Amino acid sequence: MEPREIRDPVHGFIRLDATDCQLADTKPVQRLRRIHQLALASALYPGATHTRFEHSLGVLHVASAMCDRLGIDGDRKRLIQQAALLHDVGHGPFSHVSEIPLARYSDPQAFDADDLGTEEAHEEVTARIIERHPELERVLSRNRRSDIAKLIRGTYDDPIAKAIISGPLDADKQDYLLRDSQMCGVQYGVFDLDRLQQSLTIVRDAEGQESLAVERDSVHAVEQFLMAKHYITSQVYAHRVRLITDQMLIRAIVLGVEEDGIDELRELYTYDASDAFVQRYTEWDDYRFLTRFADDSVSPGYCAKMLNALQCRRLHKQVFEAELTKFAEQAPVLFEPADETRKRIEERAAQAISCQANQEIDPLEVICYTYRRKSVRPSTGDDMSAMLVTTDGHPIPFDQASAFYQSMEAMRSDTHITIFAPVQYNTQAERSHLERAVKEPLYDAIFDAAAHIAGEEWTE
Repeated sequence: MEPREIRDPVHGFIRLDATDCQLADTKPVQRLRRIHQLALASALYPGATHTRFEHSLGVLHVASAMCDRLGIDGDRKRLIQQAALLHDVGHGPFSHVSEIPLARYSDPQAFDADDLGTEEAHEEVTARIIERHPELERVLSRNRRSDIAKLIRGTYDDPIAKAIISGPLDADKQDYLLRDSQMCGVQYGVFDLDRLQQSLTIVRDAEGQESLAVERDSVHAVEQFLMAKHYITSQVYAHRVRLITDQMLIRAIVLGVEEDGIDELRELYTYDASDAFVQRYTEWDDYRFLTRFADDSVSPGYCAKMLNALQCRRLHKQVFEAELTKFAEQAPVLFEPADETRKRIEERAAQAISCQANQEIDPLEVICYTYRRKSVRPSTGDDMSAMLVTTDGHPIPFDQASAFYQSMEAMRSDTHITIFAPVQYNTQAERSHLERAVKEPLYDAIFDAAAHIAGEEWTE
């Protein structure tokens, strides 16, 4: 197959060699054309219809540029480029939304993990697809697929390659910040890509172990990158409407499995490390998901109802939001509450909203969601303290070189609790009235939940 140049709206022309072209044309990679990068963010930013496919091409391009800057060539560079192109093949319908049900319904033993997180689930599914999908087997050798899978899992013995694929300044972040900004029509995630890449260097310790670092005079370029990441998180990824669409999708899946009893939906998200799972999982995308599960004539119930509401932009409304610091010593136990606690809050919220809005609200459709800004868009290798800064031949951690980073981390650690509900209002005055009316009952419900976690009885 002949090499190609593909015109990209962010990076200009992206060059693919013959093997890249073969990989890009496989079903696991072509499927990414039908998985939106930001799920249903187009409900907020109509231009945000870009997909995981063009993002993967962009990551390949950025990873290649990072290799050139660092003097990495030959087969080592080819491995990094191929891992960059394949790094997202494990995404399910609506991208990060699928990570939640994967972690919820899969057997942790299939991942060799006792406490399965969303990132671990996504990475393992990606690695397994790379290792076992028959179309990828026809393009890459078993050893090459094994090395790429190790690089995705973070177990490959090459710290520079790992940093390029999954690190604080990895190619993934460098592409998605610029791409998401451009496609959403905002400037929040813009940074100086060329200057950032020029700042990169490699340092070696006394034993010759390599680490990715930035030049001391270029710390400001990294700080600009971090500021871009912070602002796009605050204004796009953590925007109220974006959170609502993601949480409605997740709740539709959970209710579809646990209330509607859709076996096909549970099967989609139950990873068991088998070849059958790989084949089944890579047949799903955003469009097939909506066509199948939003059809209430085939699967009537909560799932279809909520998916249809999303498609018609009948979105839940945010009726309550507060920082968890408002709950003082109860705050730590309220972050990521157990199902029983969350359901109790949602039941109390449904009662209060039904009373004040004169609308019958089903508690199963009320969503209590807690988050930190740093957890809204989870990303492996997100800890900048692992990044080094060169200073007179004695590298120091980035957090010691940048007071800006320390203050940024404090802002990213703020924890919020919010409640979304399927209420309807027509004016800003009606919205304000409802929020004021339910504020005190919802505070009481959340305090009650914290007390219950501490061992006290529920109050009525």
